[in-house]
Amino acid sequence: MRFISAIALLLVAVSLGALYSVQPAPMILALIPLLLGGGVAVVFFGGKQGAVLLAAIALSLSIAAASAIGMERWGSTGALMLPVVWLALLFLGVVWAWNSTIWVSGGTVVLIQHPGGARKHFGPMRTWPALPIFEYHYATIPLYRMIQHVHATDINTRSLWNLKGLEMEIHYRVRDPDKAFSGLPNRSRVFRATANEMNTPLHKALLMPVFWEHVLGARVREEAEDVLRQIVYQTFNYATEISLERARLAGEVQEHLAEAAQHWGVEIT
Repeated sequence: MRFISAIALLLVAVSLGALYSVQPAPMILALIPLLLGGGVAVVFFGGKQGAVLLAAIALSLSIAAASAIGMERWGSTGALMLPVVWLALLFLGVVWAWNSTIWVSGGTVVLIQHPGGARKHFGPMRTWPALPIFEYHYATIPLYRMIQHVHATDINTRSLWNLKGLEMEIHYRVRDPDKAFSGLPNRSRVFRATANEMNTPLHKALLMPVFWEHVLGARVREEAEDVLRQIVYQTFNYATEISLERARLAGEVQEHLAEAAQHWGVEIT
């Protein structure tokens, strides 16, 4: 909404300037600081209603300015036709802007880098695309719950009686998108390998939620299996003990896995 308010404020300023150049009336001169001051306040502090009001004022002033310019240049015909042409141009501009927006699906977040840091847009919503040169859309990360099935085989215990296999189902979600992007071990290698498996250029794969499902799922699966093997070896002697202590084992795996996953911005649920 702030972007829309800023565009509307710019249109107000141009329209007032055009009106004053055609009809240098004291009332128009008095309106300039009043409307511009109010417009600045809307840009920084106004919400949706303020943006709509400012856009309506900008539209009305721009039509009045177009009519005044048309009257001065081409008489009554220009006063009628120039606003029509202006409205047609505005309509085409709005259609182009709408088609240029990014649709952020529900349960995902779009990360856009700019000189001052990064902006995040949480779906479902439409947002403006990255401005060329100044901004870069570098990731679209899923925030919905994901599930990973882990099947570990040949698990060692402290005795000679080892486990043939053990299965886990892990539910998790991204809580910190910035950490999910930057906190994964061997990030560059993992990103490139996953993008190659998907047969997709890396810069495009990073914008696909399914890419992050693969990356995070593999990381969760690998860490969970390592944690499971470590806990079983340090705690249990026989497979029968594990069978009787499944709830305890699951709790310990979740605790250790959650501690590791927080460094990747992931919560084990």
